[in-house]
Formats: sequence, structure tokens, C-alpha cells
Amino acid sequence: KEDLEEYKRLKIKEIVEDKENKNLKMAIIFIIVWTVSVFIKSLSLNFSNLKKPIFNFESDARFSFLKEDYQCALESSIAWIEIMPFARTPINFAADIAYTYQNNYDDAIKILQIGLKANPKELSFMNNLAYAYALNGQTKEADDILAKLQPLVSKKTDLHICATATNGLNEYRKGNIETGRVLYAEAVNCAKQIGALNLVHKALLNNIREEIRANSQYDTELLQLLDKLHTGNDRETEAMKNEIKRMLYRTQ
Repeated sequence: KEDLEEYKRLKIKEIVEDKENKNLKMAIIFIIVWTVSVFIKSLSLNFSNLKKPIFNFESDARFSFLKEDYQCALESSIAWIEIMPFARTPINFAADIAYTYQNNYDDAIKILQIGLKANPKELSFMNNLAYAYALNGQTKEADDILAKLQPLVSKKTDLHICATATNGLNEYRKGNIETGRVLYAEAVNCAKQIGALNLVHKALLNNIREEIRANSQYDTELLQLLDKLHTGNDRETEAMKNEIKRMLYRTQ
């Protein structure tokens, strides 16, 4: 293992010192892949059960997710990222599992950082990283990401709605409740205008959760609103809805 790491360091040095830059593109790819592998080693996951052939990681991740075995799904997703470090799908899949189904914000942040190492201009990664930072109470880090993201996002798009809602979440976590409410209301109205019902549900569910956290009391109006939200078979919004119900139960 030590020999492999030494080889990687020497190879990077050799490529970077190539004065004619013949191998610059290869250097960039090699460095990114190496950086991703270092990030992956920092994740708090146990890979002892992953003994399947290398190309089974995606199917295993998806199958484990369907079975609601989220820990196995997350571990398989991380292995999937390691063999496809430039792909967007495994990053989004793994991060969503981490922060939606496990409340594992630390690993969600690291996963999205991996994604941005390979795809630094991927705006959805930026938004999701700000979301994970806010959920983890790292409001300054979320502010920094949002400040870079918002000028790049076109109005009345899915990403604009998501960024506005994420900003609302971060304002709640900073204690700016009224500002958070205004931003969530803006996100909901914009989602309604473009017919993005799923985004309406997500923004409302996040807003309800933050209201409960901010007020620390049982609110019958929130429960009535929650019951009116028919999320169908959307697993993510159902998970959020169930989390909110548990929060409401604890405040009764």
C-alpha cells in the first residue's frame, strides 16, 4: 500500500515537472483521481462487506436502496464513485442517501466535495453542498457556496428554486427566521409557476421542519399542512415527511 502511494506521488511530480506540458491533461486527470481516492478514505464507512465484482457497485447500490438498506446503498455508492470519479450520478445518489435517509451530513459534505473536485462547475453539486453545510450547522460555509452559486443560476429554473430554498434553510439555521420564511415562500411560488410540484413539496417540507426546529413547539396548522401534502411514491419526500412527523411527535 505504501509503495502504491509513493508511486502516485512520484508520478504526479514527474508529470507536473514536464516543461513541455505534453502530459498536462493526463496530469490533471491523475491528480483528480488521486484526490478523490484520498477523500474517499476519509469517509466514515465500513467497506468490509463489499466483496462483489467491481462493476456490480451501481446495481448493488440501487438494489440496496430499493430494499431500504441505506447503509449498504451508501457504501456501494462510494465504491461506485471510486471507479467513476467524473460521473455525476453516483455523487448525487450517495449524497442524497447520506443527508436524506441517514442524517449523515459529514459524509454528505465529503461526497459533494469529491464531486466538485472532479466537476468544479457543476452547479447542482454546489447547491447540494450548501444544503448539507446548512443542515450540519455550518452556515458560514453554506453562505460562501451560495454567494458563488446564485449569480450563476438562471431565474425560474429548477436550480434557482433549489438555491432559493437552500438560502432559506441557511437563514433559519442562522436564526433569521423571517428571512428564511420569505425565501421559502419565494421558492414555493416560483415552483408553482413552472409546475414543479415535486419542488413545491420539498420546499414546503423543509420549511415545515425548520419552523418546528425554530419554535420547538407543537403546531396543529403545520400538521394539517403536512397531511395535505400527497407525495405519492416519491421516496425522498416521504422520508422527509416521516422525519417531520417524528419531530412533531416529540414536541407534543
